[in-house]
Amino acid sequence: MDEYIIKVMIEGKKNILKTYCNNIVSAIDTMVNIDSVEDILHITRTKDCKEWSVEDVNMTELRNLRSQIDEQILMEGLDNLEEVLWNQL
Repeated sequence: MDEYIIKVMIEGKKNILKTYCNNIVSAIDTMVNIDSVEDILHITRTKDCKEWSVEDVNMTELRNLRSQIDEQILMEGLDNLEEVLWNQL
């Protein structure tokens, strides 16, 4: 897992959050799942200082899409993926 430093807007103010994820998509998804995050401004992966400017992300649209995902199916899929990955080691 990689560490990501994420500049966000919360209550109209810039804040910095940290998350540990396997990829940039997962880092964005983590922010989408935090209701108080109004907007994502910038993301940095700390291991190589890779940066993404994501100011045009539509949080409302992403949250609407995320709400359509059946959590049980998602968890089963992730469990299966984890099992496959462990068997490859």
